[in-house]
Amino acid sequence: MNLRIMLLTFLVCLPAQAELLKLCQESAAEDPFLAEFKVDNQSYFGQHSAITAHALQQQGISFSLVRLPWRRCVSATMNGEYDGVIGMGWDEERSQNLIFPTADDNSVNASLRLYFVNYPIYTLRTSALTWDGVKFDNVKYGLAAPKGFVIESKLKTLGVLQPIQDGVNASVSLLGSGRVDGVVLAEEVGDKMLAQQSQANIKKLDIMFYSQPIFFAINRKQNKLTTAQVQAVWEQIPSSRLAILGSTDL
Repeated sequence: MNLRIMLLTFLVCLPAQAELLKLCQESAAEDPFLAEFKVDNQSYFGQHSAITAHALQQQGISFSLVRLPWRRCVSATMNGEYDGVIGMGWDEERSQNLIFPTADDNSVNASLRLYFVNYPIYTLRTSALTWDGVKFDNVKYGLAAPKGFVIESKLKTLGVLQPIQDGVNASVSLLGSGRVDGVVLAEEVGDKMLAQQSQANIKKLDIMFYSQPIFFAINRKQNKLTTAQVQAVWEQIPSSRLAILGSTDL
């Protein structure tokens, strides 16, 4: 499947920053129904990218942003091809190559998140699939999730992952035809998809599969921003979240 890569660039001429900060986020295949936001007359897809763009602009930092398949975006940022990634959940492996905002006790600082993301389970109304918060029952074919997301690895650990090669639209199509027992998606994306596709035969299970704060994460070896500049961007994020979403509680 050919994915259209969308490049969004915002440039501020500042002598203190010689190079653009190169950033990436997930592609339209993983999140096809992200809302469009305007920040300083530039379009950004998803509230996480809009919040990050606002925070960077408030700090006078120039950057470029490209949408890539999520697994490639994560890998390329960890390898140093990109300087940062927007919308990253913390885990131990990622923290070896990426830095996240931290609290005084060196734990990840959720107050400097972009926002919280919920990942519910979507299944057919006729399905016997259940989730009690710990384990699944009545799994016949397995469950699908976007490639490279934390939820994909969690389904794999539970032994119920049904890998898919294409994006979210394909996974919902597989669910509708009964070839997977369920799909796990970001609630913002899953709810919009079901509403737009009029999927009346699909329901959302009551117990959430997973929730996590997501962050603007930076490659440890990037040299375009100082430690103080990175910290200033993170500390700007709550104000930018309020500016974009009208709330600091999300």
